[in-house]
Amino acid sequence: MRTTPRGRVRLDDRLEAALADAVLAAVAPLAPHDDHFTIMPPVDAVTNPRVAYLRAHGRNREGYVRGRSVADRFAWRYDDAELEEIGARARELAGNAESVRLMFNNNRGSDAPVAAERMRERLGQTAGAQG
Repeated sequence: MRTTPRGRVRLDDRLEAALADAVLAAVAPLAPHDDHFTIMPPVDAVTNPRVAYLRAHGRNREGYVRGRSVADRFAWRYDDAELEEIGARARELAGNAESVRLMFNNNRGSDAPVAAERMRERLGQTAGAQG
């Protein structure tokens, strides 16, 4: 990993190669778009050809930076355009991985399960479907 002057961590070529050598999947974070050092940049790296992993934390910038609880930090209801953007990132990753996993971690009330269900609908999937 590489650290910028403000302490922000970024995935560099050496870490990406090490993850690939160990057959580990890098996590592609979905967070607010901001340069604050606590917010990971949107890095989509497939380091394991079997699986890519996206983790959606919402886009609540103020809560993300100043929130005291998980619910404060990750409270977010994704709108249709945001879900489309997430879907596009997942499709892009799917070009380099056999499977893409998406975890909604916007933890407040029903935000995460509602987002997951809406994404499944967009993808034409049904709850409980097993492949």
